[in-house]
Amino acid sequence: MKWFVYTILLLGTVLRIMPAKAQQSLVEGVIVYHVSLMSPENVALKGSFTYSFKNDAIRKEMELDNGYSNIYLINCRRKEVYSLQTLNGQKYAIELDMHMLNELQQQYAGYVIDSEASSGSTLAGCKEMKGILKDKKGGRSEISYTRDWKPAKSVAFPRFPDATFLPLRFSYNRRNGVRMYFDAAKVVAGPVPSSIFRIPEDYKIISLDEYKQLSK
Repeated sequence: MKWFVYTILLLGTVLRIMPAKAQQSLVEGVIVYHVSLMSPENVALKGSFTYSFKNDAIRKEMELDNGYSNIYLINCRRKEVYSLQTLNGQKYAIELDMHMLNELQQQYAGYVIDSEASSGSTLAGCKEMKGILKDKKGGRSEISYTRDWKPAKSVAFPRFPDATFLPLRFSYNRRNGVRMYFDAAKVVAGPVPSSIFRIPEDYKIISLDEYKQLSK
């Protein structure tokens, strides 16, 4: 009996000192956001923004209710970035500069999250934290996020370089003055088909300069 009691006490001690669930990198999986865009003229658009991850590959796909769509394919190992666009009925894979994207991302470095606290609830199946995001220019905005997960690649979220969290609900102003709102609907870790990270065969690869010429 003494041995049994000792075992129970020891087990209780071990459980108390065990660390909380360790944070994981989202190496392979999908995040789906509901998005809305509000123009300076108060014109609103809604749609979805889907992030797909598989090792070194990232796919970002935005689809809006007005029929607009845009897909980015990023390969971090090969340092390749393509934007899939359709122009005048023709499909193009526009080659972008990975180095330039990294430089653009650095303008958002140096942010901090103040007033961090648990919301006591979940969002998109994740434990939700809330805080105030402060950028180095003095801007402030509310953000919801989880520390259950973090991006496996620093370029995953341009507004959050080297994030140690996964953003769930946030917003920011785009260069054209449009305010963009993200609200996570689903976060799923699991197998993702390799095929969605490849350029489809019916897309023609061109440079950004070539695309600009075609767009004139």
